Amino acid sequence: MIVVITPSHENPFFGAMADIAVAKAEELGYETLSLVHDDDANKQDELFDTAIASGAKAIILDNAGADASVAAVQKAKDAGIPSFLVDREITQEGVA
Repeated sequence: MIVVITPSHENPFFGAMADIAVAKAEELGYETLSLVHDDDANKQDELFDTAIASGAKAIILDNAGADASVAAVQKAKDAGIPSFLVDREITQEGVA
């Protein structure tokens, strides 16, 4: 499963980004789960827990804050799940 985590899809940019990522992952034969963090770092942390518990093979992330996202991305890395950042960076190198 590929998990896509983005800000609100009410913004057409983020909705389109999620749709494209989901479509490509499904084209490659993966199941997908698209989740929204609404720029809330605490919610994003919960969504990472969901992705890890679901056995995600990878996480595609437009994060909820450069500093606030480091721990969640590190948690996924520690679980053997790579995170691919799109649109926004985080403040620590070598994590994603």
